[in-house]
Amino acid sequence: MLMKALGCFDVLEPDIMVKNFQEGDVIVMASDGLTNMVDDTKIYETITKHFENSNELLVEMANDAGGVDNITVVIIKN
Repeated sequence: MLMKALGCFDVLEPDIMVKNFQEGDVIVMASDGLTNMVDDTKIYETITKHFENSNELLVEMANDAGGVDNITVVIIKN
């Protein structure tokens, strides 16, 4: 989970780590417009059950829950 944002502080030091990205692994990058509106469990279930159209479903779920912020979702599967 990324916990730093641009524009909050004058100087920002990135946290860098290297992880293996193995076959079948999935990376989900999403703005707080999704994560503040949809529970992590629902996000996980949606991606595992409906991978091909999970981006659209997750944005729809966030909007249905109120959609109070802009919603960005990027999902990468190896």
